[in-house]
Amino acid sequence: MKAIVKILLLTVLGFVQMSGALAANEDKLSVTTLLQFCSNSIPNTELASIMDGECASHARKMCEYAFDLEKNEYCLVEVTNWMRRDADIRWQRIPDERKLGFEALPTAKEIFESKIGLGPILPLPDCKKIDVEDISEAAVCSYTDALAGWRAARIVERAWLSENENTE
Repeated sequence: MKAIVKILLLTVLGFVQMSGALAANEDKLSVTTLLQFCSNSIPNTELASIMDGECASHARKMCEYAFDLEKNEYCLVEVTNWMRRDADIRWQRIPDERKLGFEALPTAKEIFESKIGLGPILPLPDCKKIDVEDISEAAVCSYTDALAGWRAARIVERAWLSENENTE
């Protein structure tokens, strides 16, 4: 447990250091760079999936703070677009036989309905009923779907990489 706490603290400290450097660059925050740095810093542990979610959440919040909370939807869309691109790249690297029967990156609904262990235990909330101030329903739904697909790609990729490490 102490190792997990240490990993989380190191990730947060890395976030703080990286965000300072990014913010100093022409007074802009690069959501893409921040997400790439954070996601690449996560070790393959039991809590990796939770830390992935924290990367997305903190990058969105830092973007909102960088814009004085005036561009909340813009920040959510930036994170959504990055997750979609990153998930597609990761999914393409995974061999077809490891993709759990999915040809394309699965949607949130497909993950939940598949019952293969990638989806949540509880039913998915209807994104149309999630009310977030200053953010459209379309942006919220797109984000929840992108997060599910990115999470699935990360889980499948980690399992595949772990298996390859154990066979070498």
